[in-house]
Amino acid sequence: MAIEYLTGLNAIVMKAIWNIEKRQGRVIIQDLVEEIKRNTGKEYHRNSVSTYLRRLEKKDFIETKKEGRRSFICSKVDESDYHKVQFEQMKKVWFDDSWDEFSVALSDVVKQEENDKLRRLIDDLDDSAD
Repeated sequence: MAIEYLTGLNAIVMKAIWNIEKRQGRVIIQDLVEEIKRNTGKEYHRNSVSTYLRRLEKKDFIETKKEGRRSFICSKVDESDYHKVQFEQMKKVWFDDSWDEFSVALSDVVKQEENDKLRRLIDDLDDSAD
C-alpha cells in the first residue's frame, strides 16, 4: 500500500487519532473532537470530523470497528511509517533526492542543543551497527 501525503484537516485528524491511540488505545469520535480542539484551538462539529474520517477511510488510513452499539476508530497506517514516507518525499522533491542536502537544511533550523542530541543518536546507531 502506498501511503499518500495528508494535508489540512485530514492531517490534523490523523495526528489526533495517533495521539489518542498512544494514550488510551481506543478512539471514539467524541474524544477525537476534543483532541482536535485541544491541538488546534478550534472547535469542529462532530459531523465535520465524521466527513474527514470517511475520507481517511477511503485513503485506507483508518477503519471503523463496531462493538455492540459503539464504534471505534483504528489507524491502519503506523505513524512512524507515515513519517518515513513523508521524509523520503521531502528529500526527493526539495533536496534533489540528497540526504546530505536534506541534513544541511535540517541543521540550519535545529537548535545547537538538539543538533548535539542528533549527533549522539547517529553515533550510537553507528556503534550498534558495528
